[in-house]
Amino acid sequence: MARRGGTVVTCGSSTGYDHSFDNCYFWMNLKRVVGSHGMNLHEAAEMMRLLKLGSVSPVLSDVFPLSEVGEAARLVQTNSHTGKVGVLALAPEPGFGVTDHQFRARIGEEQLGPLRSSPQPALVG
Repeated sequence: MARRGGTVVTCGSSTGYDHSFDNCYFWMNLKRVVGSHGMNLHEAAEMMRLLKLGSVSPVLSDVFPLSEVGEAARLVQTNSHTGKVGVLALAPEPGFGVTDHQFRARIGEEQLGPLRSSPQPALVG
């Protein structure tokens, strides 16, 4: 959703490269579509290497249950957040989707959540 004259930014094409939309909607409402990408194949491989070394870690400052997605969006909208904000869409608790518990333990919860206001529960593997 974007206001009249606003910009819609697309990122990636996880469901394929063929996109269909009503161009009249964009044209009549003076919207523009801008494409964006995160990285190329070489950059993605380098990022994975750094993640595996523990040199770079995805840091979440806040994690919200799906029932509080509005609050999470408001924090981002008002720029009241620090770091990344996550929403547990299908997970009942943080860490539910972790598949490599040894790797996560090696990196350490304090490395993954240094900006969180409340400590996260230790993950049992």
